[in-house]
Amino acid sequence: MPKLNSTKNTRRKYVPEKEAKEVENKNMSFYNSKAWRATSSKYRKENPLCESCANKGITTAAAHTDHLISIQQGGHKYDIDNLMSLCISCHSVKTQAEKKGILVEYKGTFGQFVPVDKSSIFEKVGGT
Repeated sequence: MPKLNSTKNTRRKYVPEKEAKEVENKNMSFYNSKAWRATSSKYRKENPLCESCANKGITTAAAHTDHLISIQQGGHKYDIDNLMSLCISCHSVKTQAEKKGILVEYKGTFGQFVPVDKSSIFEKVGGT
């Protein structure tokens, strides 16, 4: 069997870096925690419809509880004011918008994220 040339960089481009995996694992341990699952479930029972769709006059069942300001950006994990119910489609759109950095901005003396209200997210994210 032929061997790869050891002088070449054989790392595949699609293999994520270790740091990204560590952050992902840390987040997954939070999202799989009993406390988060209870908080998420309770919030969705109180808000069973997708809040983004409801803002547009569409009735869609919520499938996810999402953070207005993500945990990585300093959002509070269990604060009810930092949560919203979203359908799968709106959650995907919001997540992509967060990755592009269009939902929240750094402001203030210390560069902290300014909390956004739900209506500003609905305006910035097209959703369904």
